[in-house]
Amino acid sequence: MFTPTELLRLYVMDALGKEGVPVHDQRLKVWDVYRHEICRNDLAILSTGTRGGLVYKPDLPVFLPGTLQNQIEWFEAFDAFQRDLFVAQLRAEAERLAAAEEARIAAIGRRVIGMLDRGAGNPLQIVGEIAGVADELRKTASEMTGAVQAALDAPLQSYARADASLLDDLSAFVAQLMAEAAGDVAEDLDDDVDDDEDDDEEARRPVSGRKLTVDVFRRAMRARAIGQATGRSPGARTRNGKVLQFLRDRSLELPDLKAIGGRLLVQRAARRIAKAPATWLSGVSLRYRQFRRAMRAEGQWYSDNAIGGSDAHPAELDAILLAIVGQARAMSKDRLLQSRLDERRPVLMDAVARLRRNQILIDEATDFSPLQLAVMRNLASVETDAVFISGDFNQRLTIWGSRSHEDLGWAVPDIELHPISISYRQSRKLAEFAVGLARLQGGEVVEQGPVGMDNDGFSPALGLGLNSIDERAKWLASRIAEINMLSAGTMPTIAVLVENEDEMEQLAVVLSGMVEDLNLPVVSCPRGQVKGQATEVRIFDVKHIKGLEFEAVFFTNVDRLALEQPDLFDRYIYVGATRAATFLGLTVSGDGLPGVLDRLQPEMCESWS
Repeated sequence: MFTPTELLRLYVMDALGKEGVPVHDQRLKVWDVYRHEICRNDLAILSTGTRGGLVYKPDLPVFLPGTLQNQIEWFEAFDAFQRDLFVAQLRAEAERLAAAEEARIAAIGRRVIGMLDRGAGNPLQIVGEIAGVADELRKTASEMTGAVQAALDAPLQSYARADASLLDDLSAFVAQLMAEAAGDVAEDLDDDVDDDEDDDEEARRPVSGRKLTVDVFRRAMRARAIGQATGRSPGARTRNGKVLQFLRDRSLELPDLKAIGGRLLVQRAARRIAKAPATWLSGVSLRYRQFRRAMRAEGQWYSDNAIGGSDAHPAELDAILLAIVGQARAMSKDRLLQSRLDERRPVLMDAVARLRRNQILIDEATDFSPLQLAVMRNLASVETDAVFISGDFNQRLTIWGSRSHEDLGWAVPDIELHPISISYRQSRKLAEFAVGLARLQGGEVVEQGPVGMDNDGFSPALGLGLNSIDERAKWLASRIAEINMLSAGTMPTIAVLVENEDEMEQLAVVLSGMVEDLNLPVVSCPRGQVKGQATEVRIFDVKHIKGLEFEAVFFTNVDRLALEQPDLFDRYIYVGATRAATFLGLTVSGDGLPGVLDRLQPEMCESWS
């Protein structure tokens, strides 16, 4: 089960416990936390100390205004780009094989070109056919390994015979390069593409000492050979480029490896095609970065702000995740592909399978983007395909959240929608206030009062001209005293919502002194990670409002909230109004409510006494 915030997760956990439903932390997740976990630990999307990858930057200024509000169109543009790029890269490698001098290799290349033509741009069909000839391609590549590797190692042997200190000096230089490796990871897309692993699909075994030196040298020679064959030298900032420059600085003549480069290109083409089922999944991150680079050049979707090549915004991780889990799901449902892959199933395919659950439940679904909902949907078991969501479009508190039934249908195809229009939580006056506010926001509200309940309640209270914390605390203390009186001394649950956490602790201290005669503790609940006790007046940051249910809810500094979050402030008030059962209070520093709220001001009172 996924929730958008930690505070809501805690409340859901309590609610499930009260209903006798056992809850485990591993089954009830905040999406932001879960996404980071699986991107780093399960799917190898994010970098670690021992592996390259993307770097999570939650506030990365990468997008143009409007991109996050149009994530479906943005993702579909990326998905079309990465599919076309994947097929185009396979075609380029197949054409290289078809042009090989050896007739047997050329014939294999022509067969793969036929597969690409039959696939007509359908990568799943293409990887399924390629899986049927993958062993033949691997065998072709392996047969070339011995002669190629000997040719790449020969220069080092020659250099070492001429200069006894070379190997020691090169080893020291390689150690320095390895220490700097984290800064070089995936910085240059072109070098990422060219510097393939020499092994097949298995991970390379780590090496150290002299073996590492030989390995790094061989890779540099390999890069030179391919560069000579293609007319494109390794970048000066890459590890291979630095090793080649190290040799030049020692006045060593670099070998002519153009002929070997041609054989390497054929060998690499065979390996890349054989690895297509794996790179269809593992290459998504790289293809995304190529898409971003291309779109930035065209001024589409992305800003021109300076960003690191491997930096990634959370929404970018959502897009990459959706491509991977969606493609893995399609592969898992293709029985012919499954049988052809057999024991060579891509590592990521099994990693995604381990993440799937028999049922996926999503609370406050409208706070999630369509991409996030689609990722969650793809984490449902292929056999059960069971996804349950709940939410209210009028309570969406994120600019990227899902806005319509169409968004939900895109994320979870064939979903059945069942509207719930009866409210059992609130008094009549607060329900009417919330409905009126939702309609002013342009929301569709079809709501009935609870059947068999007669609770008129109280109009919302408004405190005007409250500029300081002392003034706000005094007004709050007066309203709390009224609630105490109206409740015959039995204090109901009370929440105070501030527009940010800056004054949370100070307000708690000041308010505590003003309500001490009621023997009522006041506590701050920072970062939405503490929910407090029902016997306390609890102070929260307004962004953690989801999940809260109280008899009384107070908003402070509504006009400042409107300045800080002009696109969402009235939605916060709406959500707050729906979380309060009986009492709702608002304070402003000026003489009136901001925005559309001013139309509801005549319905509000100064006090409840």
